[in-house]
This record gives sequence, structure tokens and C-alpha cells, in this order.
Amino acid sequence: MVDNLQQLTTSAFSRFMKMGSMVGRVGFSMFAERTANLFLSKDSRERRNLEFWMKNGERILDTLGNLKGGAMKIGQMLSLQEGILPPELLEIIRLLQKKAPSLSFGLMKGVIEADLPGYKNIFHTIEEIPYASASIGQVHKGTLKDGRVVAIKIQYPEIDRIIQSDLKNLKVLFKILLSNFLKMDLEKIWEEVSHQLVDELDYQKELKNQKEFIDYFQKYDIIKIPQPIEYASSKRVFTSEFLTGLDVHDIKEQKITQELKNLWGENLFRLFLIQLLDFKMIHSDPNMGNYSFLDDGKVILYDFGSVKRIPVDLGNSLRKLLLSIKKKDFNSIPTHLKEIGIYRSNGNKISMETVSYVLDVFRPIFANDNYRFEQGKNIIQKIADLKRANITESMDLMFPADIIFIDRTAIGLFGNLNQLKATGNWGEIAKEYIL
Repeated sequence: MVDNLQQLTTSAFSRFMKMGSMVGRVGFSMFAERTANLFLSKDSRERRNLEFWMKNGERILDTLGNLKGGAMKIGQMLSLQEGILPPELLEIIRLLQKKAPSLSFGLMKGVIEADLPGYKNIFHTIEEIPYASASIGQVHKGTLKDGRVVAIKIQYPEIDRIIQSDLKNLKVLFKILLSNFLKMDLEKIWEEVSHQLVDELDYQKELKNQKEFIDYFQKYDIIKIPQPIEYASSKRVFTSEFLTGLDVHDIKEQKITQELKNLWGENLFRLFLIQLLDFKMIHSDPNMGNYSFLDDGKVILYDFGSVKRIPVDLGNSLRKLLLSIKKKDFNSIPTHLKEIGIYRSNGNKISMETVSYVLDVFRPIFANDNYRFEQGKNIIQKIADLKRANITESMDLMFPADIIFIDRTAIGLFGNLNQLKATGNWGEIAKEYIL
């Protein structure tokens, strides 16, 4: 066990040095690219920018793909920020979501022994082959002494120390990347992202989040959440009931009726609105792997490590914004956006012209009786195209750090509805919650 931990620590150090080298190379090439672009035509700049992001995206993927924990999580978070990073870079970073190699059970067992010394009196069996693996831990199926089947999420050994090392260089890389597209002070955004990441290391916090969601959503007949097993959990081990349904791959391979897909989509949409407007807590990791689907239309929700608590003032301002849209009081939108904290760097409100562009993108979804989400009419791509067409104003935007994970969840929701090709009267559903 000691040798294994030494290997992990040595590996972490070498990855740390590799990360530092990559940050320096990306930073230098960013400076060189900006200088060269001063002497190029618009068409030439766009061509050079594409080549630049492809080259640096490969560097970033090569480095971050070999890092678990912080680096991989940051890449996954950024991969959902469609409007912030260039599409060329996003396509490369998205590959990070497929890079989650598992560790041997011998290493993982050491974590259980350290955190739950009496684990042999708790678990009857623990399967050695992982059921699933992710960025900071992996899941093993098992049974308790009382016969219940459970999912046991075990944190990778030393991952907290590795993440702290990763974060020092990731902060530099994060700022290098985003400073090319945003004028605002990025310190608050980094604080939000890194705080969320560090919180995910504490499975006791995740257990608390999960219990809060279970308590709140027991009055809604749209989702199911696995029950945590507190006595079989710790800061680095999280045990919950084993609850499964169809995952996105099952849905693609099996003959599922469109009516059932529509119901799943409607429940995902309702889930988002309830969290945003009533619960004021959002499950902010909308990766499709965190959902599975039941044949009665319910959705199973997993992984409560990433949960955003919405400040009261922000929640009230968001409700006012949505209420004005519901009433078609579009001229008040720039005022509501500024109240939220979204405005130009000079303090001015966002122009009505820009608001109109955004409304044109979303109007078909909420104006039609039955709108179908489809890959060919990808709303996320339309948002990215819109921001690219209005790049000058997009770069000039100020926005609160609290909005980052709300935006991430909304973007993820639209992506998931696209995968289901869900059809629904989204405008009428939204009206039920916007009061």
C-alpha cells in the first residue's frame, strides 16, 4: 500500500511539472497569436484562430487527460460552457469526459479500511471490478449485511492532495484561456469553480445534499433519488441504495417510444424549474450519465457532489426576469439583467438589439405548442453561433460568479433534451412555475 501511495505521489509531482510546462507554452502562444493577428485581415484571423485553438486544444487535452481530479473536472466544467470558449476548443475538451480510467481494487480497498475500519461488519460483499469510474472516485457494487444491494463510491487515494497541486497551475491556465474572451475580473469566477470542486471531495457534504433533495422532492412524482446509507459512509466513502434504470446508451439501442422520451424530457424540464425557482438549490452536474430513466416516466438522479445553492437575491431577480418574459414585457429585460449582475463593462445595460437576438433563438421553443428538440436544430449551437456573431459585446459582458453553475445546468438541460429528441409544450410547462 505504501509503495502504491508513493507511486501516486510521484506521479502527481510529474503531472504537476508537466502542467506547469503546458501552461507556459499555451500562455506564450496566446501572446504570439494576439500579436500576429494585429497584422491580418478578418478572414485570415479567423483561419489562424481555428488553427491556434486546435493546436493548443490538443496540448490541453494531452495534459489534462492524464490528470484525474481537478484538471479533469475543470475540463468537464468548461466543456459545458458553450458560450464562453471557442467551439473548436470545446470539441477537444469534451473528450475529457471519456477519460476516466479505473484503479485496482487493492488501492481502493485501502481507502475503505482507513475511513471505515469496521467495514467488514457493514458490507457482506464488495465487487472488485468497478461498476463505474469518474474523475475523483469510482463506484463498486456491493451488499450490506442486511442483504440490501448498494452502490459504494470510493474516492481515489491521495486525490485531495493531487487536486490541490493541480489547482495551482489550473488557475493560471483558466485565466489564460478566459482572459482572451472576457474583460471581467476572473478571480471571482475561479473562486466559484474551485470552491465547487473542493466541495466535491467531501462525500459527507454530498450525503447532506442528497438528503436535502430527497426531503424536498418527496412531494413530486417526477424523480427518484437513491437513499444514502449514513453508517456505511464517510468523507471518502459514500454508500447509497443501488437504484438503476435505462441510461442514455440503453435508450439509443432499445426501441423506446417517443411518448416515453417526451415524458422523460418534460420531467427533466420540470426538475430544473423547480430547483431554480422554488427549491433554490440546483444539481449542477447535468452530464447525462447522472440520470437514468424508468418506464413510468420518472427520472433517477445521481451524484450530488456538485450542488449550487442560489442566493435569495439572485433567485428573486431571476424570477422577476422570467415573469417579465412571461408577460412579454421584453423592454424591461435589460433592467432585470443588470439587477442580476449581467451588463456591459462600462456599466451600461445590455442593448435591446442583443436581447432581441437572444429572444429570437429561444422564441420557437416557448412559442410553439409542441417544439421538438433535435440535433439538427441544436439550441446550444444556436447560442454559440449567436455569441460568435456578437463577439464584441459577448467579450464585454460582466456577470456574477453565482450564475456560472446555473448557466451550466441550463445548457446541460438543453443538451439532454436534444439527446432525447423530446417534444413538449415547454412554454405552458414553464408558466406553471413562473408566478
